[in-house]
Amino acid sequence: MALDKKLDSSFLWGFATASFQIEGSTSADGRGPSIWDQFSRTPGKTLDGGNGDVATDSYARYLEDLDLLASYGVKSYRFSIAWSRIIPKGGRGDEVNQKGIEWYSRFIDGLLERGIVPFVTLYHWDLPQELHDRYGGWLNKDECIKDFVNYARVCFQAFGDRVKHWLTFNEPWCISILGYGRGVFAPGRSSDRSRSEEGDGRTEPWIVGHNLILSHAHACKLYKEEFKPKQGGVIGITLNGDWAMPYDDSPENPEGFRAVSVPLTFGVLFPALVLPYPISYSPRSYSPHPIPHPSTPIHYPFLVVTENGFAVKDENFKPIEEAVKDHDRVEYFKGNVEMLLKAVHEDGVDIRGYYPWSFLDNFEWADGYATRFGVTYVDYTTQKRRLFGFIGKRVNGFRRVVTMSNGRNNSVDNVNAVEGVKG
Repeated sequence: MALDKKLDSSFLWGFATASFQIEGSTSADGRGPSIWDQFSRTPGKTLDGGNGDVATDSYARYLEDLDLLASYGVKSYRFSIAWSRIIPKGGRGDEVNQKGIEWYSRFIDGLLERGIVPFVTLYHWDLPQELHDRYGGWLNKDECIKDFVNYARVCFQAFGDRVKHWLTFNEPWCISILGYGRGVFAPGRSSDRSRSEEGDGRTEPWIVGHNLILSHAHACKLYKEEFKPKQGGVIGITLNGDWAMPYDDSPENPEGFRAVSVPLTFGVLFPALVLPYPISYSPRSYSPHPIPHPSTPIHYPFLVVTENGFAVKDENFKPIEEAVKDHDRVEYFKGNVEMLLKAVHEDGVDIRGYYPWSFLDNFEWADGYATRFGVTYVDYTTQKRRLFGFIGKRVNGFRRVVTMSNGRNNSVDNVNAVEGVKG
């Protein structure tokens, strides 16, 4: 059913990335190593043996990427800052890297010059390796909270005059469970000795999750008390949510469905909603206000969907000419945009932004380069960016849906108005 109502003119839409997945240049301009540098270079840790040394070379090609974003007509761009580019060794007593600050400052200025709102994640999984070696990283509550808050302070001071949308952490569940429980993400700790010589999956994920939540709370407190009064921004957190549905209408499904969905939901929601921490929650989205203790009703002031993406099966093995037609991804985002509009106009959900994942194909963590999420195809041999069919059809469709000032009909029907293009 077409929806003729419009989204608010302040609605933010764009694409999202993470520093380690796209930047490359892992030793340029004083950057220190992160836990993902060491983990991805360790044989057997990534599906195809790939690492982040080059990625999509976006540290060197940032002007090209800025122009590409502008050509797509996005209103905003979500990216993360590499902690070890700002403070190479990570600690509150360690030296700040001015070259790292200057690079991100140029990047932020480049976004603003092109009319694109920066939406910044402070931590997208790339802890400075030195902090892990020095005191165990996120396992050490007494040290990691202080060091993260210090890093956040440096970023607020350096960029907060221009950045008005902050996220503390991307998906703490992934950091704690995948990094310290299953051992499939950096730093790769697990009780499974076939994966790791060190780690205790029974306790460490909970310790890390606890420390991440406290770090988030302290960083938010710092921002709201010392920076928000002058800078006027908002700060929140991204938590990943999973939703499962029965494959068909078989009578055997209900119990099985509950068995699958409960642990997924529990794993994500428990630290956010059961423990009385001053944090916020929404699936792949963020909210800038604390959530009250579960004994009181939970009311979200507003939501932003900060990550929503789709990897096409075997896309990496298709000829480029076939891959860039991108039919499956087009259909996926078509459905998501329709549901977003219905959530806003039929259910009254206050959604203020939407960031499909991802702007570029990139280093997909433990999958290496075999899995592609990008709305822009990247030839990793040449680093050439190729436009997916998604860009021609989806981006122009989004423009029609979210642009309020052009006087056009902004209905869901118009999401299909533009034909796809080949790169």
